[in-house]
Amino acid sequence: MALLFMDSFDHYLSPNDGRYKWTVFGGPLYPILQAGRTNLGCKIGTYLGSLSQTLSLTYNTLYAGVAYKALGTFGPSTIIEFSNCVSNSDSTIWLSHVGDGKIQTQGRQNLTVRTSSKSSFVMNTDVWYFIELRASSGAGSIQYEVRINNVSVLSGIFSFPIRAHPENYDYTLDRVTFSGPGGGFNALVDDIYIDDSQFQGDIQIFVIRPNAEGIYLEWDPIPGPSHYQMVDDLVPDGDSTIIQSDTIGERDMFEMEDVELTGKIVGIQSLILCQKESAGEALIAQMYADGAGHEITIPNEFSPSASSYAYYINVREKNVIGLDWTTEDINNLKFGVKRTV
Repeated sequence: MALLFMDSFDHYLSPNDGRYKWTVFGGPLYPILQAGRTNLGCKIGTYLGSLSQTLSLTYNTLYAGVAYKALGTFGPSTIIEFSNCVSNSDSTIWLSHVGDGKIQTQGRQNLTVRTSSKSSFVMNTDVWYFIELRASSGAGSIQYEVRINNVSVLSGIFSFPIRAHPENYDYTLDRVTFSGPGGGFNALVDDIYIDDSQFQGDIQIFVIRPNAEGIYLEWDPIPGPSHYQMVDDLVPDGDSTIIQSDTIGERDMFEMEDVELTGKIVGIQSLILCQKESAGEALIAQMYADGAGHEITIPNEFSPSASSYAYYINVREKNVIGLDWTTEDINNLKFGVKRTV
């Protein structure tokens, strides 16, 4: 039960970079990057498409949040949707614009759609709101709650006819989609999260990068000579600067930039953009260390694709010794990679 995914778009050079991180990024056209709530945001909508993330596991309960600003006007359309891609899936819920600034939720099971009442909350155009949706799905029911700027504005339970053999259907959720207004209009989104256990509330996401050599320098820096400068890109630069390993067990680790934060730190998400040079077996694992000599290598290894970059993503809600993160923890953090196979 944990924070599963975050994005702030601040490490994108172009919308094309979204394909490294999202299952589906865009529609007929790519979404547009422009000034967001904090640094970069992402414009999505009718022709620009949606952002969709399929999770590695399935869940009966999901939470998602997004900083959201409708641009110009509203068209009736989905803002956040939870679903499942399997052929026997029988549960979907979505939060949508009504078309007049109000919102509502809808759910579907057994070919039946239920619709909530419209919210008393009214959204203005060109104003940032932090929108969150929670849904719990089971055979015959979907429970939901919607929060705007940390305040609950819609909640309830949809009830559906139960199928004769519900055991033959899947009522779990594993895909989260963020969309903009319809009717040819768009929205800006920023500071997105997905969780399976709680509302995180209105969050802001900050990006930090390597800024010095760490305690292990065992991979080959190309073109070098420093290691951290090969991987300190704010946005990916392809093969121009990389570190590379041909030897199982080799490690590379980096000091990270400092931050000045206030409030609770809900977690960190570490990203390694990686690929294999050719076909064959290879696995890597992420590593963390603190300023007191504690070090961990996470168990969920990643198998990169051959000649195709993708992000190896890991989210941690606790620090290296299992406590809540503090600003001091972040500023003492060392992050790295180990080749395990």
